[in-house]
Amino acid sequence: MKNKKCLAIIFICHIFVLTNSLWALDIERLMATNFEPFLKRMMEEHNVPGFTIGVVKDGAVVYSGAFGTKNLDTREKLTTHSLFHQASLTKPFVGTAIMQLAEKGEVNLEDPVIKYLPYFRLKDKRYKTITIRQMVTHTSGMPDVQDYEWQNPVYDDGALERYVRRLGNEQLIAAPGEKYRYSNMAFEVLGDLIAKVSGMSFEDYIRKNILVPLKMKHSTLLKQKADPKLMSTPHVKEGDRIVVSKIYPYNRMHAPSSTLISNTVDMSRWALANLNRGQLDGSRILKDL
Repeated sequence: MKNKKCLAIIFICHIFVLTNSLWALDIERLMATNFEPFLKRMMEEHNVPGFTIGVVKDGAVVYSGAFGTKNLDTREKLTTHSLFHQASLTKPFVGTAIMQLAEKGEVNLEDPVIKYLPYFRLKDKRYKTITIRQMVTHTSGMPDVQDYEWQNPVYDDGALERYVRRLGNEQLIAAPGEKYRYSNMAFEVLGDLIAKVSGMSFEDYIRKNILVPLKMKHSTLLKQKADPKLMSTPHVKEGDRIVVSKIYPYNRMHAPSSTLISNTVDMSRWALANLNRGQLDGSRILKDL
């Protein structure tokens, strides 16, 4: 973990220097001569199989690149269209969906979650006071998920509700609203709330109200819908070796916390929409407040 943090800091610092002292230079030449050699060196030193990047500035994608392979066994090259498991980057999409519903007056952030999901319950009776805002801001006091059951994924429409209904033995680790406690579990509940309020599956809501308007054409929350020709393969560390993972981190029970599949092209559009206060190419996903 320490090495990963150091690597991230190196990347951030390097980009910061480029951005502030050299940005006036041609971006393609700048990245090719300064950033790409550094990136390739870091990938080699830290055994990173592949890496893609997009840089946005002033409302446009000014640079994108792909390096390495999407599968160490096949050695197929990555492109900026290659799809990756986005993990917790799924959560901002949940937050956006909640705010869309709030803007329409379909939910109130200060309402208790049980108003919309009467079957939601925890072992601690204080769960009855947990609000939507507290779940979105990780202040609900709920614990985190301990087992995502990647080895036994489920794909059916009822998976998310079943997961929420089985939380009855979970105990709060803090009083609702008392302190920050990161919780993927809370976001699973929010996803189910989005489904019940909207009358469609969580995945369909995100697709129709965020992915389609922003023209994120290859992105999906359903692994079975992802283009297999574009999919990159997860890798894991075994001893000192990096190898292709035997499992893909997908389980529809955990769609709201972690199952977005996307690529650099689409996520650059997501970044642009957020930097432009919820609007991109004539489509608006949130009000400009």
